[in-house]
Amino acid sequence: MSPKLVRPAQKNDVLKIVAILKEVFTDTYGPALKQAVLESFLTQQFSEEKVAAELEHYRLAQFDNKVVGLLKLRSLAQQRLELEKLYISKEARAMGFGKLLIDDAVAGAGQLQAKCLWVKVWQENRGALAFYKARGFSKIGVTEVHVFETIFHDDVLAKVL
Repeated sequence: MSPKLVRPAQKNDVLKIVAILKEVFTDTYGPALKQAVLESFLTQQFSEEKVAAELEHYRLAQFDNKVVGLLKLRSLAQQRLELEKLYISKEARAMGFGKLLIDDAVAGAGQLQAKCLWVKVWQENRGALAFYKARGFSKIGVTEVHVFETIFHDDVLAKVL
């Protein structure tokens, strides 16, 4: 067995990233969406072309030569960095990969001289909210996320670096 590691995404990772994005989004939001809406959103937001165009923003968690999770970071104004996505495949949850990716994001934020790392988390995703709070994130606001006609209410969490 190889050790757990985090690495930058590469061109040959696009299909793996798309698979994890679709799996985790479906597990999390699928029950709250109509099937047609879910399928349309997955096709539109998680296409191979879109992921390939944003590949430099992804970092991947790998274990035993298999990609098991990802994070996507986005730089914002005023020395802020958004943790846009942190998705762990179902088979690898509760194995420390989320913490590994958060630690990597914090290290990357330091290299970019970011002063704050923030994330939006659906208010119904209690496990994710607890995960971030346990890692020093605090609620700083609320926002709406639209998936076509469906509106999700997200907490905005931030961690001062």
